[in-house]
Amino acid sequence: MTIDEAETIELITMERGELRAGNLGFSLGEAKSLLASEQRTLVDAQAAMHAQTRQCEMCGDALRRKGCGTIIVRTLFGKMPVESPRFYRCAWRPSKIAG
Repeated sequence: MTIDEAETIELITMERGELRAGNLGFSLGEAKSLLASEQRTLVDAQAAMHAQTRQCEMCGDALRRKGCGTIIVRTLFGKMPVESPRFYRCAWRPSKIAG
């Protein structure tokens, strides 16, 4: 998926009883659950998009993947584990900066 493409994802399903003044809109718990779910979906999609488009800045060739780890991202909704792929360096890129 590219930045210009849209995707629809169902984040929450809610059932309400009889409509009353006390149950209009979201409760605090429902709002937190919805936003946390949306945050997880967005972070996963962004991480996957970044991993697919990894290429050498010098020559433009795709970088070969050599493994994957997990990093922890801190969000408003707490710590979130995110897959973090590792890539081999391109032959064009020097391994050390001369100085």
